[in-house]
Amino acid sequence: MSTSTAALCKEDYTLQPFEEWWATNYDFLRERGYRLRDRYNPSVMDSWLVRGEIDDEEARRRGLLDKPDYSLSASKGMDAVRVRDGSQLWIKRCPLEHPDDGPDSVMELVLNAMIARDEDLHNHFLPFVDYFVVPDEKSWEFVKHNLRLCASTGMHGTSRPKPWILSSSSLSDIHPINILMSPTPIFYDGFDPLRNTMFAALADDVARAPYRDRIEVPARYWYIDLGLSCYFTVGTPHQVTWPGGVLKLPEVFGTTDPSDDDELNPPQVTYDAFAGDVWQLGTTLRMFFGKSIPSLNPLLRAMTDWEPSKRPTADQCLAEFHARTDNLPRWQLLLPVRDASFAANLPGLEWDLRLRFMFAHYREWFRLARKAIRLGLPKPTP
Repeated sequence: MSTSTAALCKEDYTLQPFEEWWATNYDFLRERGYRLRDRYNPSVMDSWLVRGEIDDEEARRRGLLDKPDYSLSASKGMDAVRVRDGSQLWIKRCPLEHPDDGPDSVMELVLNAMIARDEDLHNHFLPFVDYFVVPDEKSWEFVKHNLRLCASTGMHGTSRPKPWILSSSSLSDIHPINILMSPTPIFYDGFDPLRNTMFAALADDVARAPYRDRIEVPARYWYIDLGLSCYFTVGTPHQVTWPGGVLKLPEVFGTTDPSDDDELNPPQVTYDAFAGDVWQLGTTLRMFFGKSIPSLNPLLRAMTDWEPSKRPTADQCLAEFHARTDNLPRWQLLLPVRDASFAANLPGLEWDLRLRFMFAHYREWFRLARKAIRLGLPKPTP
């Protein structure tokens, strides 16, 4: 963030409509044992915006300027601190049909309980640690551990996640925002992962805080959000109708970019939920990797085949992924995980920004290459 001493226009930092729910319920959540950031404490914000008791520099330091960039994310979830032990957590909102509905009426809670008992080492989902109903609101509030805490409390996991959590469940909404990287051991000092609801704050933290690269230590990834997921008992067909989601399935819409009308009123056709998961994961991996790892291209093409019956199963995807990546030359892995040159092809991007993206891409490669030479291309142990 900027460290300019110029006076701020306070009107630019008032709460946005999608943030107001958090300020309205700040005291209730505090009574439940969860403290939101100071930006959502009405007393603190008024002491800066109205009464002038806090100067701009203190407001900046306390995060009062950290407006979330992504309205959908901030309206559905927000970071918090558990009062009794200072643990960082994430609170998620979920609508209910009726405030008296029990936990078993919410599929996300049902699946959460199953996953919490699951002993599969490939389990890479962050479970809830609490849930409650806000008075006069038709929503459950789910509380998730922050990734840093989860990684240090015996969560099952390996350095490379399996695409599916339970063999009888479908995530139904796999996309990049629902796959998170644990900050440890990559960011080991001074990085606050909860401030990434504001891109400028994230960029500032990354630029200032020391970190390790993935050629030095293994990264760990986690899935979040089972809000659209479904569960199938053994032996039952896994055919569903479109529940919603970010990445639109071609077998439902006949395209991956449907019209607004089709999104609001999706075709009532059934499809294989597991095959849909494969397509969404393949599309997500394509977004991450681009074409920077040629050996993965055949697998990603198969996963994103528009004909569901031609896609591999989850187990086949995992086996093929390992077969195609376990023996990759280490030099090839020096490319950024996402082929950053993709930005050069984004529509509507000014030429100077395209040039900056390309420069950042190759600067990062040369930085990693120098480090790899110095370290002798060490291979991280899982």
